[in-house]
Amino acid sequence: MEQFFKIFHEDDGVFVEHSFALKDFQTDGAVVELVSAEDALHIRYKKPFNSFYVELEELNTAPLSFGISYYDKNDLAWKALGADKIIDETKGFTQSGFIHIEKPLDSNNNHLWEKNTVNAHVGYGIKLVPSDDFSEDTEIKGLHILFSNDLDLIEGRHNIVSKHLPTGFNSWVVKHQATRKDIVQEIRNQGNRKFRIKKDLEAGVEDQFRYTFSDVTEFDIHDIDQIRQAAKYKTLARIFKEELSDDPEDKWFSLGDEFNEKYREAMAVFFKNLDFDDDGKQDDGDAEQDVSIPSIRLVYS
Repeated sequence: MEQFFKIFHEDDGVFVEHSFALKDFQTDGAVVELVSAEDALHIRYKKPFNSFYVELEELNTAPLSFGISYYDKNDLAWKALGADKIIDETKGFTQSGFIHIEKPLDSNNNHLWEKNTVNAHVGYGIKLVPSDDFSEDTEIKGLHILFSNDLDLIEGRHNIVSKHLPTGFNSWVVKHQATRKDIVQEIRNQGNRKFRIKKDLEAGVEDQFRYTFSDVTEFDIHDIDQIRQAAKYKTLARIFKEELSDDPEDKWFSLGDEFNEKYREAMAVFFKNLDFDDDGKQDDGDAEQDVSIPSIRLVYS
């Protein structure tokens, strides 16, 4: 399974896929013309998720909000999430930002979110339906998981966006993306991976098993706020050293070293809550532990 969202624009039952165009924040993006009640934006993955980041190339200028629905296990139909379960930092795609949703669970912590099929994709999805028409030239640059954004950077350096962005860039989103990749790779390098054991039904031998390893990905981090501070420091260090410094002796390079050290300190106290059992929810199979302790988790299915 690809490590990015499946993204479909639905227009009166006709689907257009934007998954590849939006999976990377360096791609050309996609114009998304959403008309209230007639269109929807489907965002899907192989397991439940709770947040993603939307980078906009051209902002929506029409004031609106989203209704967000999931496919309900009991009703076997799309069911709206309550407004108290949604945080839309994009404010209806009028600015770039995170969209967070609270996964629908029953009183026993069981998923109410069920798999369904949309445009031949089987998995878990949400459906965004606008309350009004988008402005026609609304363009999404990318839609994926990030661990930090420009508002976080301003906490560390107030003019890092207003003064230091390179010409032609609207944000530091590419640096945030590079930081996400570095953090995921660091977690992998510490020995964290998923090990799944499956009965091999085709072998015809009782207790015959197949063993497969899979990498931890950004989709396995239950709560990005656990590493948001570390991601902020890492991105600031990257900007100072890669973009602003032109000499290892200048102040920018020194600031980069300082923020790299803050990053290391933040990661050292990060107790990860990773989805080792790959079910998309926090449970006993995802016990928190120190990232400095290498671990291989066994997952039986």
